[in-house]
Amino acid sequence: MKLVDMDTSNGIFTWNNKRGGSTQVASKLDRFIISEELLLMGSGLTVFILPFGGSDHWPIELEASLISKPRNSPFRFENVWFTHLYFLTNVEKWWKEELHLQGTKMFLIHHRLKHIKGRHKEWNKSEFGNIFNAKGEVEKKLKEINQILITEGYTEERKEIAKSLQHEWENRCLQEEIF
Repeated sequence: MKLVDMDTSNGIFTWNNKRGGSTQVASKLDRFIISEELLLMGSGLTVFILPFGGSDHWPIELEASLISKPRNSPFRFENVWFTHLYFLTNVEKWWKEELHLQGTKMFLIHHRLKHIKGRHKEWNKSEFGNIFNAKGEVEKKLKEINQILITEGYTEERKEIAKSLQHEWENRCLQEEIF
């Protein structure tokens, strides 16, 4: 029936025999089992174990919150990412990360791709960055070093800096063209 046992967010066990030491026994007896379809709809479902009121069972609560942002923003793969030295290595690493999910193969693939999409977004912002801003920064530095070369003349160090910046600018232009 494609049902999934929801994990509790704040613990594992919902029953305890109230004994201490080596005679203590605990188990997950109480659970919410929901359809994969409900999980895939994007409603934020969370299961909490509540404080017990004297019983040997801890009650559990299912909290559902609707997400106000659009849930199906399209993923756009950018060929320019291939210009990054560690792009393919990162994708392989993200694919192998353990997600601790149970369900059908299609359900697992869906969540793996969703996980990689999130990791791509983080990586794109933190590591790859905005190629247009980066190109602007390089152009600014190039203008500065060229102004220094014009007013103060060439030295080996300045020449190497200018050459390096020119190379970086060409790479940014290539990235812009690919984008």
